[in-house]
Amino acid sequence: MLRVGDPAPDVELASADEQRVRLSSFWARGLVVLVFARHFG
Repeated sequence: MLRVGDPAPDVELASADEQRVRLSSFWARGLVVLVFARHFG
């Protein structure tokens, strides 16, 4: 379980154009903000 202040794990996901993207590729450019949307219903 992550706690406030813990570094995010280096995950790999598919982008909108089906390219594989690693979170670490964004860290190299600067700060990263992660937003998690929840679905209700």
